[in-house]
Parts: sequence; structure tokens; C-alpha cells
Amino acid sequence: MTRMIRFHDRLKLRASGPAAIAAATVVASAMAVPPMAAEVAPTADRAAAAAADFLLESTTHERVSLWAPRPERRGTVVAFLRQDCPVSKLFAPVIGALAKEYSEQGFTFLAVDATPGVDATKAAAFARSTGLDLDPLLDPLGAVAPRFEIANAGSVVVLDESLVPVYRGAIDDRPTSGAPGRPQHDWLVEAIEALIADEEVAVEGAPATGRELASSTKPKITYHEHVAPILHTQCAVCHHEGQVGPMELLDYDDAKGWAPQIAEVVGNGRMPPWHADPRFGSFENERRLTETEKATLIEWAAAGAPAGDAKKKQPATKWDDDGWAMGTPDLVIQLPEPESIPATGYVDYRYKLVDPKLTKDVWVQAAEIRPTARDATHHVLALYIPPGKAPLEALTGLNDGSLVGAGYFAVQVPGCRPNIYPAGAGKKIEAGAKFLFQLHYTPNGKATTDQCQMGLQFCKEPPKQEVKTRGVFSYRLRIPPNEPRYVTTAEWAFKKPTRLISMFPHMHTRGTAFRFEKVVGKGASTERTILCDVPKYDFNWQNFYLPKEPPLFAAGDTIFCTAAYDNSTGNPFNPDPSKTVQWGDQTYEEMMIGYIDYIEEE
Repeated sequence: MTRMIRFHDRLKLRASGPAAIAAATVVASAMAVPPMAAEVAPTADRAAAAAADFLLESTTHERVSLWAPRPERRGTVVAFLRQDCPVSKLFAPVIGALAKEYSEQGFTFLAVDATPGVDATKAAAFARSTGLDLDPLLDPLGAVAPRFEIANAGSVVVLDESLVPVYRGAIDDRPTSGAPGRPQHDWLVEAIEALIADEEVAVEGAPATGRELASSTKPKITYHEHVAPILHTQCAVCHHEGQVGPMELLDYDDAKGWAPQIAEVVGNGRMPPWHADPRFGSFENERRLTETEKATLIEWAAAGAPAGDAKKKQPATKWDDDGWAMGTPDLVIQLPEPESIPATGYVDYRYKLVDPKLTKDVWVQAAEIRPTARDATHHVLALYIPPGKAPLEALTGLNDGSLVGAGYFAVQVPGCRPNIYPAGAGKKIEAGAKFLFQLHYTPNGKATTDQCQMGLQFCKEPPKQEVKTRGVFSYRLRIPPNEPRYVTTAEWAFKKPTRLISMFPHMHTRGTAFRFEKVVGKGASTERTILCDVPKYDFNWQNFYLPKEPPLFAAGDTIFCTAAYDNSTGNPFNPDPSKTVQWGDQTYEEMMIGYIDYIEEE
């Protein structure tokens, strides 16, 4: 059956969507919440909507997301093709021509080549020979079409500016048997024109008549030929000795026993640990698998994790980094002696002063903190103490949150990667400066010790720009018992023209979602831009988000952060839903901090 969503149905979808849910259930914190806060509040519910998103590789090896931000988006057309399908060959030039015709009106056309086992060379040749005039996206395992209930090649799906499907079916009704004839109904064009006119999309087309996309001729998935390249390039960076992954995934013996768990965490989106909504912002450090990579891992596990032909075995990546994710450091700063961590109880923050004994100024390109007792470490902050200053001066105002606002030199939290700065920028350490390590330990039932290290890589030459860090935070948290939807906000106005180079949300186990926005102007002239949206925050894998194109803030522009919490029994990570929760150091308490790295422009 052809799916059709009429205009009034689209309105219902939008009215019952995440924004409406958030507005109906939001509970404001003690801070004043602007009217927009409830409307733009992130929600974990929206994460379910991402099921329609897909990421596929093109013939030029670009990784293309359906939801990728695109300027002037009015609509998106996704066409499904097979190289061995006459209907696909007939309509390929039609799709190419329509893509050219409507590109300047805000329409993006994506052509998915779902030929079983398709590769880049064959897909590119098919596009050239048929006049498709688009770079096809490769779907050799047919992972995408079922998401849109597409069964036949030659089908198209039309999505509106909010990526809601409004038409699905054939392109038009021209004869597909080879007989001459012109179409009587241009269903695809009618749907596009309705969106352009902001009118009801009332067209109902016939199902496409191309070859079935489901096929039993998919390639047999084996470790050496198909799985190893994925694990080596996408997973081993965290899953090798000394890194945050709980096991190594470097060879067949490592991977085969974990195959069911790999399939599970890839299938439910827990791995790779990347939580940004792809509709907002593009990030240098994005960690996502394509639909083909996901399907490969899942089908391999379902087949019993076959090894395959040993002659096709690929050498595993060698990690000559002594366990440092950023690579070998130029300087290692270590706690002077091990810290004892009890098996049970609560451990207050500890502060340890370390002198790196630098006799000249240096600039840091990358910093990485490595606890030796990772499982019992909640976080580590390395706080910079300038020459001649007493450590207590840095701690002044701790109780009112000013230390949070002042940021950190480097940080380690669960799942976090190194602090790496753009070329031509870095953080300065003056000769005679010291570091005060803030250590937060969480006993896990086994007494142990920790002797944390911080590795530094120096800039090859003095950078032109200095990186600064601060926290944008809401200190006045008061989350009621059994409250599933608590929202709080915080903001910071830049005093100078500033370029934002990273965003890092931090909450504890009740945190569910976090959003960063750029706010320009005030009152009726206010403009808001979502820079990064994390609809499903994960305390155990906390990410930095590094924009590919760092946004520029003028003096007076604001970075605005919104956070959501679930203090109900519906949150499986909630320590105690019966408690009122406030700001606090321990994991069973809460925080709300939007850390940012930035560069003040000259």
C-alpha cells in the first residue's frame, strides 16, 4: 500500500511530537526559564524518531546521513534502485533530471543503490550509464529500504522539511514494459510542488513495479573479509589495551566470543558511543557506523561468527602508543604517590598539587588524563595554578560554583577521549605553573589504589591562538521525587568575538538530554540556532563534540544550555527516585554543566 500523510495529519504529528510533550510535562528549576526553554528542551523521547535516519557510504567514500543539516531544506527525496532492474534503469535519468530541477528550491535527492553486494565501482558505472547524475549511496545488504516499508526498486520516499514522510511509491505512471507512452500522472512532481506551495500533499501514487529489494543473494558475511575491517577502523581505537573499551577487539579470537554482545549494542545504538542528533551540526570526531557496517556485524553474529578464509586475513592495527589514546606524550605528569580508595562508602573530593617543574613556557596541543583505577574513578580535573598563586586561591568560591565556571585545563570522565585542540591553537603553561588535581573516586566493592597520570603533547611551534575553557552551569538544581521530566537552563554571554571549538555536556545518572544553542539578539528579534543536541545522554560514555565549522559568536551573543533529567522509576540508572535531588559531588547527586572550549578572536 502507498503511504500518504495529508496536511492535517502532518499537523497532528507535529503537535504531538517532542516539543509538545516537553511543553506539557516540563518542570522548571529555580532558575528563571525563558518561554522558549520548554519548546526547545531536548527529550530522550525524540531519540526513537531517529529510526528513520540512515548513514551510508557513497561511491566516493563520503559518509552521507539522511538527517545531515542542509541549507534551505524544503524536502528530501530518497530513491531506491537495483542495477539489474529495468524499472530502475528507466527512471534513473528521471531522478537525475528532477534533482537538478529542484535543487535550487531546497530539495535534496539521494539515490540508494540496493543491489545485493553492490560496490563503489559498479554503482558509479551504473550511475554513469543510466544518466542518474547523482553519486549513489551503497546499501549492499538492503538495510535501509525496510525502514520506509519499501519493497520494490524504482520506489521513492518524499520527506518534508522536518523529515516526516509525506509520499511513498512510484515516480509516475509511464509504461515500464518498454512500450512507448508518456505519463498521465507525475506523482513525485505533484508531491514536491505541494511542499513548495506549503499545501496539502494529497497525492496517492501506485506502488513501484521494479524488482524486489529483498534478496537471498546477499554475500556470506565472514570475519576476515567483512568484519575485521570494521572492528579495526571503527572500534579498536577504544578497544585495545589501556583504553576505555572493556575488552580488546583486535583479532578473531578477541571478537568471536563477543559477537552476540556486539550485535546487541550496535543494533540498539549504544555503540559506537555517539549521542548527537545528526540533524544539528556536523562534527569532526563523529563516531557512527553506516547501515552496512551495522548490518554486517549483526548478520555475522546471527550466522554464528564464521571466521572465513584465513588467506583474506587482514593485519590488525598496531597501537604503538603505550596506551595513550592521543599517541605518545611529550611530558607525563603523575600524582606523587598512589591514592587509596576504599571498597565501600563515599569519598570526598581530593586535591593533590603537582609541580611539573617547567623552566620555560610551553604550549599544549593535546592533553589526556589516565587514572590507573578507571573503574573506581568518577572524574579527574586538572586545574591550572599560575606561577606565584596559592592553590587555595583557585578554590575560592567552590561552594557557589565559580570553580565550575572557571573550567579546567584537562578532564577525564567515563568514556571521554583526549582533549585535542585545532592546529594553530593550544593551551599555555607558564614556567613555574603547577596543577591541582581534583580527584573524585567512587568505591565499587573492591579496595584499590590510583596513581593518575596526565600526558601532554606540545605544539610544534607557538600557536597563534589560545584555547580557553569554561563551564556554563545551573547550580540551583532541585529535582522533585519521582519526576520524569525536569528541565533546567544556563547561559553565558561572550564579552569578545569568540569561536567555539568544542562542547561537552556533563550530568550524572539522572541526566537524559542536553542541548547547546547560539542565541543572538533579544526579545522579538531573538534568533536561536541549535549547535549540538544530545537527545539520549549517557553518563558512562561522555563525549566532546567538535564542530567541523566552529561557530563564531559576536560580543554579546549567548551560549544557551538546556538539560533534562529523569528522577523516576522509569530511569534504570536512577539511584533513588524517592529523593529530592540537588547539586552535589557524588554520583547519586546531580550536576548541570555545559563545558565549552573556545578561542577569542582578535
